[in-house]
Amino acid sequence: MRSLLGLFLCVSVSFGVNAANSVQGYFDLTKDGSKFKTIFQEGLSAADLSSINYAVQGMSHLNEAIPNKDAICKKIKDLAKTLPTVEQSYYATTAVEKLQCKDALHPDTLKTVMKTLDDTKATLSDLMYAVYSLKALGNKGYDKNTAIKTLQEYLKKDDSVNNLGLVFHICAEVGCGTWAFERIEDAVIQADEVDGKLLHWEGGLPVTALVLTGIIKLTQVEKKPYQINAEQSVKLGNYLLSRRSVQTVKGAAVLLEAITYLADEKAISPVCISIKGNSQVGTDSEPIQISISDLMGRNHPSVTADSVVAQSVTRLSDDVVVLSKQKLAKHSKESTVYTLDLMKVKPERGQYKLALSAGSSSATLPIRALGAIDIGSVEVGVGDVDGSSSPRLNTVTHPNKLALALEADSLQKVIIKFALREKGQTKIAKVHQTFVRIYSKAMDHEVIFVAELESLKTYKMEVDVGSVADKFNYNSGLYGMEVIIGDAIISNPIRWIVAEVNLKFATANEAKPSPVVRDVKPEIFHMFREPDARPLRLVSDIFTALCIAPLLILFILWAKIGINVRNFPFSLSALGFHLGFGSILGLFIIFWLRLTMFETIRYLLILGLVTFICGHRLLSNIATKRKRVQ
Repeated sequence: MRSLLGLFLCVSVSFGVNAANSVQGYFDLTKDGSKFKTIFQEGLSAADLSSINYAVQGMSHLNEAIPNKDAICKKIKDLAKTLPTVEQSYYATTAVEKLQCKDALHPDTLKTVMKTLDDTKATLSDLMYAVYSLKALGNKGYDKNTAIKTLQEYLKKDDSVNNLGLVFHICAEVGCGTWAFERIEDAVIQADEVDGKLLHWEGGLPVTALVLTGIIKLTQVEKKPYQINAEQSVKLGNYLLSRRSVQTVKGAAVLLEAITYLADEKAISPVCISIKGNSQVGTDSEPIQISISDLMGRNHPSVTADSVVAQSVTRLSDDVVVLSKQKLAKHSKESTVYTLDLMKVKPERGQYKLALSAGSSSATLPIRALGAIDIGSVEVGVGDVDGSSSPRLNTVTHPNKLALALEADSLQKVIIKFALREKGQTKIAKVHQTFVRIYSKAMDHEVIFVAELESLKTYKMEVDVGSVADKFNYNSGLYGMEVIIGDAIISNPIRWIVAEVNLKFATANEAKPSPVVRDVKPEIFHMFREPDARPLRLVSDIFTALCIAPLLILFILWAKIGINVRNFPFSLSALGFHLGFGSILGLFIIFWLRLTMFETIRYLLILGLVTFICGHRLLSNIATKRKRVQ
């Protein structure tokens, strides 16, 4: 319960940081770097070349010294005795290069690499491993023209983003000319955007880091303008920083490499703007500190002290601008930190947004201005639920407690009213959380009620003792009453024990209404309407005769006119046609009596097909006979 009460005292009011063209946060070498360092140290103690290689690369990006180099070199030598794949050769050669190990590689390492370059079935990943292995060995024994043709053939078959990233890395080492550089635009177009803030390539962090570093390396080699614009670099930076929770050695290494490459490249290096430390100000607080740096937390080359300006500070409640065009002061000890003393303008208590510009970059940051409040006298008392008499209210001033305990039973209600004002002002103060806690230490029980704002001036709480008895488990006794005032923008949250109240609840059985006893009702009998009397048998017979009369007339007329029955073609087709036609008429009668439409259609398809075939043959035979007669 006390932990729940703690939540009531502290409200988390937040709104998104709307970074116009800057990255939110940066890679903190103190906090993030120490976590990554621990991951890399675990990688150095691993028993596989992959973990060791990525750990060595990661420590290099952190500019951290690698301990026990000789022991690590010996471990690499033992693990590299057999190198079945070029990937393992890559891990061994690049780690040995960084550690500057001597005689740590297997003699056949170069043969494995060259064999991969000559293999027409080698994958793009294998080719990249082979190229980087040769670079680590200080050998460039590969044919540039052959490599270009091979890469072009691969992209014709599969030009996925991952393959493009591999080609960029290979061409950055081989030198493929403008052909590979022109494919950068194809890769950039395939990047996926998330919520308008993040940019990455399909495949997550490994593919994104591969493509991004490949683009940067290839662009540096070709010495041409970047195909990534400022907005895209900011979104890429946001994505990379959002992945700082990686736990694997490889994930940490590739993330750190991508952040380092993006931060080091001045042309596309995004500016990182964020509030350092506390984003709230008060009468006794220090000025707001704002960090402006590159992705690695270093000074950004495009940002000068004169270019860091608070364009405006706007109060969110009414959009009033309290400060504008104010230059920020540079921190005396930290070169990437600037300060803004907002208390000079004495802002009212509330939420604010700071529109900040740093060179060509900008950001909108949230700020809270804290203020103190005064709670006036509290009126607390007891009244009748039915309102038959006026409530008896007592006045208590903060921080005193009512001397006498209140008495309230199940037919009464407890009332408490109070008003809040800004400290030293007559202006009415509004806060987010106003609670009244009724508790008993002896019974270790508490119930918290909300005091509602009444007529925009006074907060009021009424508790019907009888209706809330179940919340107190019908335990009568002496309870304390505590007023709790909390808000994210007040500097003096209040907890004030106002009074004690002796609550008298009805027992659980008394509170429950007695069940209503009902007599057994007489049984209901339903009488259906008696059927109407049938007509006489003579009437039915006459009606039947009238129905059959047309058929009898038909037969009589046939007899008078004379039907040429002898010309009826007694063939299989004729019999099939007439039987089929008759069956269709019979089917319609059955449909009218009992069949559904779908059942009728199913039978009709079969009968119709037979009738059609037989009818077609019958007509063909008749036509043939007529031709013979002619």
